[in-house]
Amino acid sequence: MEHIMESIGFMLSKDFKKRTKAEYWQLALRCEKLEEMCRKYEAGELSFTPNCSLTLLRAQLEAMKAYKGCLEERAEVEGIDLSDEENTSTWSVTFRENTEDNMQMTANGYNTEILDHFCNAIVQMIRESLREDVTAEKVGAVVGDVVKSVFEKMQKAEEQAEKTDR
Repeated sequence: MEHIMESIGFMLSKDFKKRTKAEYWQLALRCEKLEEMCRKYEAGELSFTPNCSLTLLRAQLEAMKAYKGCLEERAEVEGIDLSDEENTSTWSVTFRENTEDNMQMTANGYNTEILDHFCNAIVQMIRESLREDVTAEKVGAVVGDVVKSVFEKMQKAEEQAEKTDR
């Protein structure tokens, strides 16, 4: 797994094993990124100057690694395979420009009008926010919350459809 967004389907699963995998994969990615940041900080290669010390960042990294170790031990006890070889695209999302210079979103290979409206609203929010002092992290956090909400609603709709089919 290369991006946290790839774990959305697992995060929203009713299966605790899949949720544990998502938690582990996300933590592993965050550890990797923080470790890279610490290396660059130490080498004086960061493109910005952090307000906190390298010592604090290293302490955070060690705590995250300890947590990761706990998840690995729990996975072993619970019989959870933490490899990311499974298909994480259960709720895959892709974005592309359409001819009207709007974004379109495809989820599970299906275009939906609601998702396209949602995607266009996010693009508009980002464009408006860029005029203000906003960071990519803030926009990402908002988008992540909204995407999670959309997928939860999609999951509920699928469950209702399954019940109706029975």
